[in-house]
Amino acid sequence: MSDQQNFTFNFPKNWNDISKENPEGPPTFVNGEYKEPGILQLTYLKGGPPNPDFKQLISLSERVGINNFLGEIVERESGKCNFGQFGSVVVSNPHFSHLIVWHLSDGKDYVLATFICGNPPQRGEIDDAKAIILTLKKKSFWNRLFQSFLNK
Repeated sequence: MSDQQNFTFNFPKNWNDISKENPEGPPTFVNGEYKEPGILQLTYLKGGPPNPDFKQLISLSERVGINNFLGEIVERESGKCNFGQFGSVVVSNPHFSHLIVWHLSDGKDYVLATFICGNPPQRGEIDDAKAIILTLKKKSFWNRLFQSFLNK
């Protein structure tokens, strides 16, 4: 995300922000409970086609999953979330066992989220990643203003 402080999301216990390990990369999170956890990354995309429907959000996720992961789509999902709505796909290939790509939209802006696992993930880890994504939302103007005041 361009400015992670403008968003809120709920993290289950044991999830850690490891973004400082890759300062040029997107916000990155892992479940510290696992020896080889999957990696959850979020990227805020300002603007884009307005008011996408579920099919368009899934299509965006399919393109990212197929073009960058070169795998087979094994699952598609869409629905409502705190940010607005989402479309997602699960991709699998022999080199990485699991990739989930989400595109969320509030009708104006987008969030691209990926969860990449080199080893087969535990169901709980997948459920946690999805829960984090579905709770993501923009902070209100007043919340951002108050936070900027506190950071001075």
